[in-house]
Amino acid sequence: MQATRQTWTVVIMAVILAGLSPITASVLPAVGAAVLFGWLLAVQIAAIRSFRATIAATNVRVKPEASRARANTDLPVTATVERPESEAETGITVTFPKPPTAQPASAVDRRITLEPDETHATTTYTVQIPVAGEFTLPKPKWSISDQYGAFTETHVGGPTPKILLSESVARNLHVGRGGAQVTVFGEHTGTHTGKGLIPEKTRPYVETDPANWIDWKATARLGEAHVREFETESNRQMRMIVDHRAKMGIGFEGEQMTALMYVRDVALGIVSTAESADDPIRLVTVGDDGITNLIEGVHRSTQYDEIRQRLLDLEPTPTNGPTSTVELDHPESARRLVRDLGDGESEFERVVYAFATATTSYVQRLSSDPLSQAVRHERANNTSTGVTIILTDDTERSDIWKIARVADRDRGETFLFLAPRVFYDPQGFDNTERAYEQYLEFERFRERLCRLESVTAFEVAPADRLQAVISGRQSGSGSSHSRSEGSARRTGRTQPSVSGGTIDG
Repeated sequence: MQATRQTWTVVIMAVILAGLSPITASVLPAVGAAVLFGWLLAVQIAAIRSFRATIAATNVRVKPEASRARANTDLPVTATVERPESEAETGITVTFPKPPTAQPASAVDRRITLEPDETHATTTYTVQIPVAGEFTLPKPKWSISDQYGAFTETHVGGPTPKILLSESVARNLHVGRGGAQVTVFGEHTGTHTGKGLIPEKTRPYVETDPANWIDWKATARLGEAHVREFETESNRQMRMIVDHRAKMGIGFEGEQMTALMYVRDVALGIVSTAESADDPIRLVTVGDDGITNLIEGVHRSTQYDEIRQRLLDLEPTPTNGPTSTVELDHPESARRLVRDLGDGESEFERVVYAFATATTSYVQRLSSDPLSQAVRHERANNTSTGVTIILTDDTERSDIWKIARVADRDRGETFLFLAPRVFYDPQGFDNTERAYEQYLEFERFRERLCRLESVTAFEVAPADRLQAVISGRQSGSGSSHSRSEGSARRTGRTQPSVSGGTIDG
């Protein structure tokens, strides 16, 4: 409970009166001071009782328009404050905080004020979060004042609904090659030529084909221009392997934008693309000690929803946290059920919640190099031709190269979505020149991967940070552009440079 300026004014007056009593040799000032102090005490006792009654009787509701939505879009949230007339003597202001990762927004619409004698008010505000994931709206903050305006009380309490944000159409999500954005997802409803997801066959280039449809790998191999057609209704198996080891939790302090969150955005977009084409997709998620999720590829819409939910539930595995000795078929689903205990009041609920969220359960344990072993496990147990999609960062480049070399010898296509660590390291932007050189080094590695016949590699980065690095060295990027052109001449195909531009092929 806090005293207001009005209360301190009364206190000062009472002190002055008490001080005047010995000076004037009169008891009247002392009596006046005693009356003021007594009045303040009575008001304080009444305020405490009314505050407790108000908190108990007031109903606060927070209801998002949808429990699932897209990232980086405005999600309307309706908040309501109600109380009975019998408890309407106090004034209440309830503020509804935004999640830490949400975009800045005006606080005016996120506040409800009930003056004395008012019993009901509603407001609608919007929440915009730039990346996918599961988010909890913070508890509302109350400010209560008594009917005399002498005391105020603050209180934090109320509903904390969860919202699930799926694939982002955020301008801050960049998926591309050499700093240039490419389209990876989208609706597709038949055999077409050009950019798509599942390659079907190559054919000679004809004059009516746009130049950016040319498949430069096939052109270099066959000696004449070829384009690649894509069969989107092929029902071919898609295998998606998502790395959520502890290293994927790296991100910039204060923003909580981690590499895993951006990679997950890409994975969710791929799931939507597969669903629109009715392609079966098999999900494998990899933690520090092995495989944490394994979902077989089927066509049921419920299966696509389950894959989305597993992706949304992913968190970086603890570096040195406890691991469960029980191997579960659906560890993330089990943990999600237990997470509902997080708001529980009993000691049992809190203990179970803490244990469940600190423990990582594995479908299959792998002794070392879990990502490489998971890929080998998939190759050994799934011999059908299909598309393999791997989402990770670039810290273990030797392992990624080995995976790519093995994939190149197999039938089918492999897509690598790599999060360059330089864009997520909190210290990565301390030196712009060093960050630029690290990005050039990553780009050379990505180009090397793309030279493999059946491998295509993309970068996954925050668009604003990528642009900051490129813009910071734009004036000095001529040498890097020359190196990129030299690489294109050696491989016989157009390569994008880190200065941006259009990607051909």
